[in-house]
Amino acid sequence: MCDRCRKGKRDCVWPESSSSKSDRGSSKSKRSTEDGSDTSQSGSESELAPIADDDELDAEEESDLPSGVSETKARFAEDQAPTMLEAPPSATKPPRPAQGRSGAKQSTRDDITQHPKWAELPSFIKFYLKYHRNHLSYQHYAWKYDGGNFLKTTFLEIALNYEPLLYAVVAYAAYHHALNRPEGKVKDFLDTYNRSVSALRRSLEKGEKHNISTLLTILQLATIEEFLGDWVNLLSHQRAAYQIITDLFTPQTITQSETHRKIIGWYMRFDLFAANLGGGGTAMGREWFKACADFYRRQVRDRPDDKGAVMEDFFGTARLLAVDTSQLFTGKAAGRVGDDEFKQGIPDIASRMQAFRTAIESAFTDPSHYVKSFPNAPPFDPNVDIVDYHDPDFCYAGDLHAMNSVKIDHWAIQMLFYRHLMQMPTMIHLVPPTAELQELAYKKCKMLEAVRYSDQAPPGAVIGLQASLGMASLALNQDKKHIDWFRNRFALIERSGYISPKPYVYA
Repeated sequence: MCDRCRKGKRDCVWPESSSSKSDRGSSKSKRSTEDGSDTSQSGSESELAPIADDDELDAEEESDLPSGVSETKARFAEDQAPTMLEAPPSATKPPRPAQGRSGAKQSTRDDITQHPKWAELPSFIKFYLKYHRNHLSYQHYAWKYDGGNFLKTTFLEIALNYEPLLYAVVAYAAYHHALNRPEGKVKDFLDTYNRSVSALRRSLEKGEKHNISTLLTILQLATIEEFLGDWVNLLSHQRAAYQIITDLFTPQTITQSETHRKIIGWYMRFDLFAANLGGGGTAMGREWFKACADFYRRQVRDRPDDKGAVMEDFFGTARLLAVDTSQLFTGKAAGRVGDDEFKQGIPDIASRMQAFRTAIESAFTDPSHYVKSFPNAPPFDPNVDIVDYHDPDFCYAGDLHAMNSVKIDHWAIQMLFYRHLMQMPTMIHLVPPTAELQELAYKKCKMLEAVRYSDQAPPGAVIGLQASLGMASLALNQDKKHIDWFRNRFALIERSGYISPKPYVYA
């Protein structure tokens, strides 16, 4: 018997025997038709303990947890006064612009510490789950919007019922915790990441049926790999996610619950980003993107005053427009799109882009929606800065922050469209002047800086806008000033935890 099991007065399971592996308990799944959450059980609660026992942590916090964890835990207690069960502002006030939308019912347990299983968790796990809830936003996942606060509620509840996902979430929180402390260590991240991968592998080897928990685990691991710049493993997990999604759902059923819509949106982001980097098409067919866009269009038609519904409709429109733009040009190059279809497709895309622009510009026009000042920003220096972001009517504030990503998406689709046209001699006349293309790139840079220095953006907001830098850097001047500016911004994003893929690194 090992020392930990003897101290904990429990049966020792190390080293594992073949019989003990098979007796850990069967997976039980219960999917809610209201929020689509999956409460699969995997293994016993004692399997979590080997990370660190409660009594070991109490006696040896400085050695078992990252340096400075004691101070951080005290800070959590202060944030949650007067009691540890009281939800902090970030949990009780989710950044949802409007409530009451059908199909978006979220858990009433906004405070994860009130979950029935919370008391059984080791202190090590509790600490990083609190860190995830209190300090990570949807921007740390490179998401553009999280209506309903899914990542802080339903997502964590599902993780508490599925060991591989729980370790993956804890690993991700440990990664960002280590980055945000000068003396931070990555040991906790590496340990829990490896445990997540191992637990997922055991689950799959036992032949457990794929479910929502499995899918969310794969997407969480893919996010970790994206931030580490490990696109080999990321693409492998993307393919696995695609297979599970298409096995479990159809384009018609994927939009039937909020959790399912979060999953497909999470996957589509990987699919579109990978297609952009590789210069090819998406793995998922157009019918999936159209089904989601149609759902959000119906939703905003039913609730036109719901700001969240409006923004989700914009994102659905942007995804479908990006897919159609990519498929038109890649299809033409591969011979799947004929000359007549291509000639009809070009003005159709151009018309839809203009309609999208009009819709964006006509929404939320009240001047009070914008960031009016940047008190913590340095003054504009024309010798160093390539854009002046001190614009009181440019960057959206508060609960409309996601509109900044909508605008960036629109500019990115325009640049993608023109970039494809530039590669076709017969279409070069449709490309606007270089100055107009550069203006789009400068707008993306301006938005990055405005969000960076805004005091009304969620944590990690710069990470959420990182994808806009690569294309902008290719469209602008290659003089020393621009090169230094982009190098500094890529370095800023890497210090925030996101390692850019090689094609986007500014050499």
